[in-house]
Amino acid sequence: MTIIRSTDRDSYRTDEGSGRFYWWQGEGPFISVTNAIKLGIPSPYIAPWYAKVVAEHVDKYWDIEGDIRASCREAGAPEAFVKSLKALPVETRDAAGEFGTQVHDICESIMLRDPSGGTLTGDDMKIIQRVRQFIDFEKVMKPEYIAVEGIVFNREYGYAGAFDILCDLPGHGRVIIDIKTGKGVYGSAAIQQTAYRHGEFIAVGTDEVPMIETDGAMVLHLQATQWRLLPVETGEQSWSVFKSALHTAKWIIEHEAEAVGKPLVKGKG
Repeated sequence: MTIIRSTDRDSYRTDEGSGRFYWWQGEGPFISVTNAIKLGIPSPYIAPWYAKVVAEHVDKYWDIEGDIRASCREAGAPEAFVKSLKALPVETRDAAGEFGTQVHDICESIMLRDPSGGTLTGDDMKIIQRVRQFIDFEKVMKPEYIAVEGIVFNREYGYAGAFDILCDLPGHGRVIIDIKTGKGVYGSAAIQQTAYRHGEFIAVGTDEVPMIETDGAMVLHLQATQWRLLPVETGEQSWSVFKSALHTAKWIIEHEAEAVGKPLVKGKG
């Protein structure tokens, strides 16, 4: 059986100031699923995590940071020190994203039985640990892959996104599975998977393959020493939440800048 796959995925998407968008045969932009969720359902954990990253860095490198701060002041650029600290959370987030991408790429090559796919760079041992867990998942669960890394589009609601795995899983039916490599799995994963299940078609080259009906969705959480397969709720409640997030995200992108008009009256009090 030929596994369905969206090839040349970068040709479908663009990253702009307001996030990621997809295009299809001249149609678009379609807001990405993750972009809609990020804008429409702001995470309450982001701000505390940003603060934690900076605090832990300063605590770890207290003496060095003091010297850097003094050097910046002597150079007449005290703002450079603050700027470097402000950039830390974004750099940490991007590094984690790159790590996850490398794990995904290697897992994809395993699913497609393609020995040329995926490369090891950076923290190789951590990547190898996750890949070993994925191989064990395959051995234990014996998934039968139908589609891998498929980009789905929904014209009616104007969104698109890429799911990781669509497979027949013995004992669990036909499911979409999202691979996660972070420390935890959060409720937004359910909303994300719900959006994928409601895609209208999968983009394969220039063809539209009708979205395959599934029985549910799961998250495969790959950790250093174990893997977990977690079911996520993708029913009407999650679909309603995603549509609300999508509506909010589109308002932010298209209308927020115009929501407040110019002053009608000014005073100097």
